Amino acid sequence: MKKNSPLEIRAIGRGERRVAVDILSRFFREEGFAGDRRYIQKNVDLMLEEGNLVALAWYEGEVAGVATGSSGVFVEWGKQVEIGDLYVAPDFRNLGIARALIEYAFDWCRKIGATSAVVETTEEGRSLHGLKEFYSQFGFKDDQRVIYMKPNLKKKRTRPPSYSRNRVRALSV
Repeated sequence: MKKNSPLEIRAIGRGERRVAVDILSRFFREEGFAGDRRYIQKNVDLMLEEGNLVALAWYEGEVAGVATGSSGVFVEWGKQVEIGDLYVAPDFRNLGIARALIEYAFDWCRKIGATSAVVETTEEGRSLHGLKEFYSQFGFKDDQRVIYMKPNLKKKRTRPPSYSRNRVRALSV
């Protein structure tokens, strides 16, 4: 960012948690994502406790956007970051804020030693917001993988219907 720019991006501390939760809640409402304010607040707290990124963009002193990043280690990729949320409030769009948030996230990735970054988009995000084109500007490529998610791991595990108790016992003998 240029010196004397009206844009400032910085990782939040605990004192700015409420502001981050506010803008993330707005993002989730606008996009129709699941998660109420308490759920978002709990996850922001967890992200901060685990050393992940929650960064706010301030434009002329007003909160204008947010980006989050969470890291994990994978055999295939080493340390990798998912840029999980990227949002710019409507009044602040087309000012380069999303680009600046992505660049800030990339700097954070390098700082923590990540070797790659990923983003996940929805079909709606790609068609309504042009996210495929937007992210491709930064070198992101569609690797043709599909994400399968198992929500709510707190529920008790059930066996697939094809496994009877006798078959399981026979396999373990």
